[in-house]
Amino acid sequence: MASCKLSDGLMVQLEDYLKVYLDSRLIVIDTLQKIRTASKDNAYANDYGDISLIKDFADRHSLSVVVVHHIRKQNDSDVFNKVSGTTGLTGSADATFVLEKESRASDTAKLFVTGRDTPYQELTLRFRDCSWELVERKE
Repeated sequence: MASCKLSDGLMVQLEDYLKVYLDSRLIVIDTLQKIRTASKDNAYANDYGDISLIKDFADRHSLSVVVVHHIRKQNDSDVFNKVSGTTGLTGSADATFVLEKESRASDTAKLFVTGRDTPYQELTLRFRDCSWELVERKE
């Protein structure tokens, strides 16, 4: 069964899922754009509202929801400004993680982390044998 759009039944689908899988602690939405409905309204309000719906659901059920989204290709001195969309996306989430590789072929990447209850961190990771391993952590 395909997932509904955020504004058209996804939250009900997730509630029904949890009735069957009671021990669920993590839900991954890949990608945010697939569950959104196009809107010509205020972009910031839409971004903030969409993530707030997901956050409210996660808070009510004491679970984590990871929402996969894309970054812009434009460079910026603040990696969190590269998140595609407005600051409403990062402002309404409890935490934001940005995974960035120097080049497509590189086996290393940096994972930047920030959030309400999460101190800023930069993790250098290496992809080896189908998993990421920690190379270095900066706080």
